[in-house]
Amino acid sequence: MKKVAIVVGIAVVAIVVLVITGGMLKGNGGGSSGTSEDKGTGGTDSGAAGLPGLTVRILDVGQGDSIFIEEGDVEILIDGGVVDEGKTVMNDIRGSVEGKLDVVVCTHKDADHVGGLADVLKGFDVGQVWWNGDTADTGAFRGFSSALAQGKVKGTQEKIVRRGDVLWAGGNLVFSVLNPTGMTGSSNDNGIVLNLMYGITDFLFEADVSDTVEKSMLAAGVLPTDVNMLKVGHHASKTSSCTELLSTVRPKVAVYSCGVGNSYGFPTQDALVRLKNTKATIYGTDVNGTVTGTSDGVSVKITVDRGDAVWKLGT
Repeated sequence: MKKVAIVVGIAVVAIVVLVITGGMLKGNGGGSSGTSEDKGTGGTDSGAAGLPGLTVRILDVGQGDSIFIEEGDVEILIDGGVVDEGKTVMNDIRGSVEGKLDVVVCTHKDADHVGGLADVLKGFDVGQVWWNGDTADTGAFRGFSSALAQGKVKGTQEKIVRRGDVLWAGGNLVFSVLNPTGMTGSSNDNGIVLNLMYGITDFLFEADVSDTVEKSMLAAGVLPTDVNMLKVGHHASKTSSCTELLSTVRPKVAVYSCGVGNSYGFPTQDALVRLKNTKATIYGTDVNGTVTGTSDGVSVKITVDRGDAVWKLGT
């Protein structure tokens, strides 16, 4: 209980500092920040005072999701793709992990998100695992559950998360949980949606939730506005990225993750059209490989492994 109290206390202090700092910067900076394609008016060469810099990598794991986030020596992994991608993810992030991998997030139990996490949990010392508590009788989930149990013996802390939780990962990284509110009959809609505010830049990670959850978050008033980088929901399926959500979060950059020639038809034209209507620059792991966003707390710069944006204003 003492460790939980300490973490919660630090998280509250951290979020208060970030909110105050972010509010001051937004008040004086002239509005939303930009990307490498759309430089904001509020940017400075030195970035937000005291922030060492943030890197968010939407990893190319084929048909699945995996996101690696780091600030200095603090590292977070959200999802791990399918089982066969576990070692690929490990190799991809190993050079960046300094000592312990601070947080692993399992957004939901589907194999293309949870599958690779078993290898990750076995291959690294992990500080915390955040997940929603929704289980499945599948090989992919059993592998995750077994690896988590082994990790807990070695000191990994487990956290079942719900909307309203504010979670400190370390450094200046404080995540707001926007979903779930509880468990439903849909594994996708039980998925963990996270928002990370870094200085005055916002990163929104939508997992696989549908427009039902998107409208629930909108009604609850928990969504950020003028998001710098959106990890598009459910691989850009037609049932996610609804107009109501997009008109609220107004993403500068939207990144979907899917495999080349996948059998699901992702990304769908329905989702791409709605994203284009927001004037967001669109990237996809099927076209661009790993997509990386770097933030100094004021603006976000995007780099890709290959190719040009899937779509941007003026093309």
